[in-house]
Amino acid sequence: MSIKDITASISEAEKIPAGKVRKITKALLERIGEAIDNGEKLQLPGLVFTPRTQPAREAEGDKPARPERKTATLRRRTVKEDNATEEVG
Repeated sequence: MSIKDITASISEAEKIPAGKVRKITKALLERIGEAIDNGEKLQLPGLVFTPRTQPAREAEGDKPARPERKTATLRRRTVKEDNATEEVG
């Protein structure tokens, strides 16, 4: 699913202009990326992003060197009816 698909779906379902939805969606995704880069764990309704830093690796034999990388694990959480959540998987 692309940003275009997500924004069109939200725009139609919530009766909000697609341009506004796109702007908000892009801002949200940018803030999520910044939080991951800063090592912050994000707990959103139904989702948990856990950041991880993979250390840099020097070249070995035929393996090239790799710079440090920031990644995140995404977990889906079920949302209970009383707004409490639990992790799935």
